[in-house]
Amino acid sequence: MTSQLPLPPVKLLFDTSAILASQVKQWQLFSGLGKCVLPQIVADEIRFLSSRAPEPAQEVAARSFARFFPNSGWSLFTRLASQPPSNLAAGMAMSKQARQTLAVAQSACALAKDNPGHLVVAVADNPHLFQHLQSLQLSNLCCAPLSVVVQWGRTGYPPPAVRKGAAAMQVPGASFARVSPPAVPVRPRVLVPERPAISSRPRSATTRNLTEISRQGRSALSTILSLALAVVLGLVGFRLLAPKQFNQFWQKTGLPALPGR
Repeated sequence: MTSQLPLPPVKLLFDTSAILASQVKQWQLFSGLGKCVLPQIVADEIRFLSSRAPEPAQEVAARSFARFFPNSGWSLFTRLASQPPSNLAAGMAMSKQARQTLAVAQSACALAKDNPGHLVVAVADNPHLFQHLQSLQLSNLCCAPLSVVVQWGRTGYPPPAVRKGAAAMQVPGASFARVSPPAVPVRPRVLVPERPAISSRPRSATTRNLTEISRQGRSALSTILSLALAVVLGLVGFRLLAPKQFNQFWQKTGLPALPGR
């Protein structure tokens, strides 16, 4: 956020749905809009989905965010409001998704109460979460769909929900003029390993030397066998063409007599 921005300090709190439906470039845009916060329940779910997501696209998004988060400047928020939203009955049976939605709503409530001078913007594509947050009726807490926050980051125009939230906080001089889009930060280093890729490892010098020696040995053996074959064929031809001279030559060698002599 720039110093001329006619909004109170902003904290953006993200639901799992918003993380899975966005990408690194958009997360970097969000970082320029205010302090980005991830509830503990969302961080746990992203960690789970990075290895056991039911859909490949979710796993890819979760792993990408897991690499982005540690060096992003985003913070983890572990507190929960003690009271659930008024439209949820205490002790009612809930699905996993409903429990996560409730936990995100309680995180947003706690974050807003802990930071009365900040406008907390819950970013999600979850209508049930919006219903829960609206029931809290906190002046410094509002909701915005992911697509709206992406457009805010690209254009610099605060969306209606944010302007309304700022007005509810009675910010002096909140004219809601256009602001320059935030600069996109440099993409952080990859901090978690990718899945092992199949690649050929470079051969060591020792391996290369052994390979060269083996190749030279095979070449020498081939030469010796060729010479031996030539000698044998020469001797056979000599015996057939000049048997008398061959026998005299053979006797001089001292070798055993050949069969058929």
